[in-house]
Order: sequence, then structure tokens, then C-alpha cells
Amino acid sequence: MSRILFIACDYYAYTDRIEAEMRAAGHTVRRFPIEPRGWRNKAVRRFAKGRHQASLDAHHARIFAAIEGERFDQVVFLQVHQYSLTNLERLRAALPDARFTLYNWDSLKTHDYRPHLACFDKAATFDPADAQALGIDYLPLFALPEYYDVATSRGVSEYDIYFVGSVHSLARFDAVKRLHAYCKAEGLRLKLYLHCSPPRMAQLLRRGEWLPGMTLRSIGTDGILDMMRGSVGVFDFASQQQSGLTMRVFENLAAGMKIIATNPQIAREPFYSSDRILLLEQLDFAPVKAFLGEPLRDPRTFGEYSLSNWVRQLLG
Repeated sequence: MSRILFIACDYYAYTDRIEAEMRAAGHTVRRFPIEPRGWRNKAVRRFAKGRHQASLDAHHARIFAAIEGERFDQVVFLQVHQYSLTNLERLRAALPDARFTLYNWDSLKTHDYRPHLACFDKAATFDPADAQALGIDYLPLFALPEYYDVATSRGVSEYDIYFVGSVHSLARFDAVKRLHAYCKAEGLRLKLYLHCSPPRMAQLLRRGEWLPGMTLRSIGTDGILDMMRGSVGVFDFASQQQSGLTMRVFENLAAGMKIIATNPQIAREPFYSSDRILLLEQLDFAPVKAFLGEPLRDPRTFGEYSLSNWVRQLLG
């Protein structure tokens, strides 16, 4: 098995689980965060952008010093735009026998990592449009094992639709607001969790906006799983900045949920079927009630999108 240097963004608990899966597969993993952890880095990134790259360079120099003299079979980056090209080339030169692999789950519209690609033996992205444009691999996201367990532990549905998400934009809030109005008019049971930052909450309240489920608190995985077990379907509102499907899509596939989606890419995927997935046009919710009432023709839970399979494909 391989010795892996894993340099990764910290994305909720997902990065921890990826590392754990690498270890479970028999690999030895040395992991470093791609950015310094803690509030100080967040403050510099937001309020002192001119100093942020210098802070990142110092952090990456510490990684370089920490691994000096060590041998690795693979170097795996989860995102890379935080690295200067100079520091990445220096790392590549120091580990000439290692296989360099990149996975990116931000779109090019969010972060441009094209200058870094020459340093990698393999690169993959969750965004199929970026994959085609760059000539790299398209590797969709994954579901953790506990989401597969939902399919066998669901009871009587308390809700028809649930939605979990952060209010990153007013467009997302307005979409959920339209869903709320539709469900109320049609007598559908809707469960919402809308995480707001304090500034976003204040902005919405100043506008006189409020929806059930708006909160400043994080829900956690257990809360999401409870909402899944008690619901028939999920509403997934995609960012306009990406063609890649969200983690929520694959978690709900694993859980055997019906999926109401806004990203056209979902209809191009091999798992698409009209009984399982409803692609909304222009946020027209009119077909939702009939869709929820149609039984699934195939109860499969798509094990090919498991975390273990994702890690195998990434490292393969």
C-alpha cells in the first residue's frame, strides 16, 4: 500500500472521513491542512487579503520543512488554488518519484486552478463542464455510509419535502420561499433548515423576511439524517456557478429519497430516472405533488457513489 501525503481543505467532517477511508484501505497518510486553521486565518483572508498569500506561503513552507527527508508514493491535493505555483513546483521537485493527484470540488468560476495542472499526474473534478474544458477526469462526489443506512431505517413519513442548506445567497432564500408558498397552497408538509450567518440573518430581518427553520445554529449530521428518515423527498437548489452536483444529491440517492433538483446536469447522469428525480424548469413547482406521489420503480441505493469507491477511483 501507499504512503500518502494528503494536503486538503477542511470541509466539515468530509475531509476527516476521506483520510479515514484512505487508512481503512491500508494506506499510510500524513495529512496537512491546505490553509492554517483557526479564526486568525479567516480574519486575514477576509479583511487583509494583501497579507493572506504571505500567510499561506509561510504555512506551506512549514509543511515543506515538516516532511523533509520523508518518502511518499502519492501526494494528494484536495483543492490547490491556495498554493502558489512556485511552492507547488518546489514540492514536486522534492518528491520526484511520487504520483501527484488533484481533486477539486469548486468550479473554475469560483477558483481558477488551471496554472497548477501541469504539476499533477492526475487531476479530477466534481464539475463535468470543467472536466471537459480542461481534459481532466470527471469524478462525482460521494455519500458516507450512514446515508446508505437511512434507506433501511425509514419509518412513516412525517414530511413530504425537506430542505437543508446555508443561505449563501438571496437567490437560494427566494427559491426556498417559493417552495414554502407552493407547499402551503398544495397542503404538502415541508421541513426546513436554513442556516444563516449573523449578517445574513440581519439582512433578511431588515427586509422583513422570515421562514420556518431559519437559524444561526448548525444542524449536524444526525439532524440531517433525522430529516431524511422522516421525509419522502428533498429539494436541492444548486449554485449557478457550477455544473457539478452537490454532496446532498449523492447522500439522498444513497438514502433512497426522491430528489427535486434545479441543476440540469442531474438529467445527464446514469442514475437519472423520472420517478426518482424531478428537474425543475424556472423553479416551476407545479409538478412536485404528482412526482412525490409516484412510487419509485427501483429501490436501489447506488453503492457506486460510496466514499470507499470514490477513494479507490481517486487513488487508482
